[in-house]
Amino acid sequence: MSTICGAGNGFALAIPLAMPYFSGVEKDNFNAFLQSTVWMADPLWALGQYMNYRTDIQLLQNGASLKDMLLKYRMAPSEPTYLDRSGAPSQNVGGIAHIYLSGVMTEEGQAGMCSRGRGIVDMIEDLEQLDANSTVEGVLLEINSGGGSAIAAHMLTEAIKQFSKPIVTYGHFVGSAAYMAAAVTDEIVAAGNGAQFGSIGTLIQVSNEALKTLQENYTTLYSTLSTQKNKKVRGLLAGDSGPILEHLDNLAKNFIGEVKGARNISNKEVFEGDMYLAKDSKKFGLIDNIGGKNKAVRILNRHIKLSK
Repeated sequence: MSTICGAGNGFALAIPLAMPYFSGVEKDNFNAFLQSTVWMADPLWALGQYMNYRTDIQLLQNGASLKDMLLKYRMAPSEPTYLDRSGAPSQNVGGIAHIYLSGVMTEEGQAGMCSRGRGIVDMIEDLEQLDANSTVEGVLLEINSGGGSAIAAHMLTEAIKQFSKPIVTYGHFVGSAAYMAAAVTDEIVAAGNGAQFGSIGTLIQVSNEALKTLQENYTTLYSTLSTQKNKKVRGLLAGDSGPILEHLDNLAKNFIGEVKGARNISNKEVFEGDMYLAKDSKKFGLIDNIGGKNKAVRILNRHIKLSK
């Protein structure tokens, strides 16, 4: 099982709720992280991720060992594991490869910001190696992630589209950026009725304090040939959110286009950012089946057979 640090539609919405628990330095670090990119993440899930991270830090500060907290295991990069065609673990390379996508999706692993420290770049490398390995027949992609950065989402989505062998998603919580990637796999199987899918949308968090600092303490000069450079931030500094909203809308349209191109979904509300439990997800076309891991393996076997 390859464990990847993954993303969902709400870091920006979750952080203000978590901020009272953070010190001044932590606030600065989190704000810098949040403002580093456009996010596709689910709000409540994102809040849980941050609070888990904060709990880990407090335990370490209070003298807990890495062994006690299992952080050594949680942060260790791992390679894909393998299953035989029945779904049983196998010591042999080949058959079905099992990849596990969890946590906040970033391009590179973010030490301490996600549970296991691997990034989407690592997952793409895994997929390329699995595609080149003639003994591997298909991939079971298990996901428990509310999303992450828009860039990571597009990177993984394109890598899955280029993968030549069957991939079936087995999902627990699959939101935003993680759902974009899942949507282009051959089928999506919910782990049970409590599994959730959706959060199709984009956002960005901008610190009002940072904007104020830029306005009051810095003068930025642009070449007369660079009239469009930094247009979005320049608009915000001038009180105009139009350029950055246009950018977010374009990204959201691209996200929706990816999902529509991969799945037959006619309900427009699905594309407005909400999460749905498994039964509604199936009704709306976000997923194909509800069942356990064995069912997902059976479905993957069917795709493997059809691909030969």
